[in-house]
Order: sequence, then C-alpha cells, then structure tokens
Amino acid sequence: KDSGRRTKGDEDYTDKVALEFFDKSDMEVKIAILPNKFKDPDQAIREDPKFFEEAVYNAIPPLDFFFGRYFKGKDLNDIHQKKKVAHQLMDYAQKMVNFIEREDFIKKVSSKLDISKETLIEEMDSIPQDFLSEVKESETHSEKIETADLLVGLILAFPKIAAEISELKNLKIESEIWQKLKTADFREISEVGEVGEKLAVLVSDKYSDFGDAKIKTEILKLIGKLNSELVEIKKRELKIAMQKAEEAGDEKKAAELFEKYQKLLAK
Repeated sequence: KDSGRRTKGDEDYTDKVALEFFDKSDMEVKIAILPNKFKDPDQAIREDPKFFEEAVYNAIPPLDFFFGRYFKGKDLNDIHQKKKVAHQLMDYAQKMVNFIEREDFIKKVSSKLDISKETLIEEMDSIPQDFLSEVKESETHSEKIETADLLVGLILAFPKIAAEISELKNLKIESEIWQKLKTADFREISEVGEVGEKLAVLVSDKYSDFGDAKIKTEILKLIGKLNSELVEIKKRELKIAMQKAEEAGDEKKAAELFEKYQKLLAK
C-alpha cells in the first residue's frame, strides 16, 4: 500500500531494505496490493472481503513488486540514470543470500536495462564489499542456504559422487548453472561463474568432514526435499489457476486442473 507521504528516494530505500530482509529470512513472501482507499488490510477485510481475497490470490513475489515500483518514472534512455540504477541494483544483488535467486535477479536487470550480465557482474564486483567473508562470518548462514543452492553446491564440490546419482537427471531447476551441470551429466564443469564458485566454497567448508557415502546420502536427501518443495509450489499454482478458471466460468479447464491437483495430492 502506498500512502503517498514518502518521497521516491524513501520508497526505493525502504523497498531495498525490505527485500534484503525477505532474502535473508526463511519466509516465503508474496505481496498483495491494496488501493489507497483502504488504510490497512483490516479495513479491506471488513469493507470488501471479496476484493481482499482476490488481492491475496493475485499476490506477487517481492522482486516483481520491487521492479514495478523501482523502474516507475525512471528514464532508462538517460545514460547517467541508467548507470546509477545499475549500480544501485547490483549493490543489492551483492547482498543476496540465495545465489540462484541472485543469478535470476541479474538476468532480469540485464533484460530491463539492456546491459549484458557480464557488465552487471563487473559492476557488482567493483562495489567494495567482501561478500564471501561476510557470509562465512554469519553464524546462521548454513541454515539459510536453500535446498536448491545446497544441492548445486554439493554437485560442484563433489562432481564424481554426483555423477553416479541418476535421480539428479529428473530434477527441474530453472537456473543457468543447473542447465550446465545437466548438460555435463553432473560431472565436473570448467566454467561455473562467480555464483558457482562461491557455492562450491561454502558447501566444501560445510561438508568437509563428510565421507563419500555421507555426501551421497546428503545429495539424495536434498533431492527428496527439493521434489517435495516443487510439488508444494505446483499445488499452490494449480489452486490459484483453478480458482481463476472457476471465476471465469470455464468448468472444463477447472475440472482438468482439479484432476492434476488430485494426482499431485496422491504423491
């Protein structure tokens, strides 16, 4: 909700701080957008519960919300403003805990600004901050590395063990690093990029005392956990799609989606 009492600079700063908090937390967050006629969610629920329910169902990820607000009113044809925007966004990217999400974030910025990923990464690296040292000093970071990140890091750190695990081939992860690993049949690859290098270092340190058998067991556990997480995401997506089909009066589509949902529940 936008009260209209803050300046654009205040909004950018507040949104950035909020994004950093969401990135470092274990919460799965989405943002529901309410018009100014409601002073808070409580008022929306009391005065128009149907509208509030739809707003929640149409809630968007924090990054999508951030991009929608951040680029509003910015002249990206102005080279000086473009450089300033690139610097600010890469400053945020450098602080992201989830490495795979950071790679996706940089891709989106690259597309929006029409600047190559390589140039953006150079800009990020030029910002004076030792990200890896900061991560190592965090006592709770190992708990905050997400499942997909841990799995990718283990494969990069222990490619010989990963290459023997056939279950990896059936996983679907939207990541450039994952596609490279899959193409190489999860064997060692030479170019993993900055994200891959940092993941490998972090995971090597975390699992330094594990033998080959325990590493294999850990990879299999992560595959199971990731599959469960992907199923839950798919279930949520199907529920939202079903509701939209029902609201549109498309009974056939709603029935097809319900059948898919039932199959997922049986897993």
